[in-house]
Amino acid sequence: MDILISSNLERLIYLSTGSDAAVNAGLMQELSETGSYTVTPSMKKFMEDFVGGFAEEKENQTTIKELFDSTGYLIDTHTGVAASVYHQYKEQMADDTKTVIASTASPYKFSGSVLEALEGKKSGEDEFKIIDRLSDVSGTGIPQAVEEIRTAPVLHQNECDKDKMKEAVMSFLA
Repeated sequence: MDILISSNLERLIYLSTGSDAAVNAGLMQELSETGSYTVTPSMKKFMEDFVGGFAEEKENQTTIKELFDSTGYLIDTHTGVAASVYHQYKEQMADDTKTVIASTASPYKFSGSVLEALEGKKSGEDEFKIIDRLSDVSGTGIPQAVEEIRTAPVLHQNECDKDKMKEAVMSFLA
């Protein structure tokens, strides 16, 4: 669901190193080159109150649907993972501490996956039909930025193979 080297991971590493940009850059480079890095004892101490987890796709879909059905609030797939992991934590730890899950993405950014969670099946429709259907099913408004894309002119139509990327960029700059 989520990428390995996300900005959140890099931010956590940075903070756990005492905001040392050089150490952070070195760890990120090590991760990029070798696929791993070592978390030091002081970094572990900084993160001792962190809890991590994951949600399988089906669990994420169930969480999105159950939350929508019970509250009418529509969440995106990333927030679905956070809510799923929170529920796992509550169950495992018997911790009823009030918790806030901050949602930062629109469900319309992941309209196909969110609609699939609500309806229990994939849609074979194009993206704009899926967006319209998600709005109909959820009763939520389509964000203006998404609506504007419908009629936005296509500005760039160039394509190239991955191995030709450098040449393509250089030709644009010439």
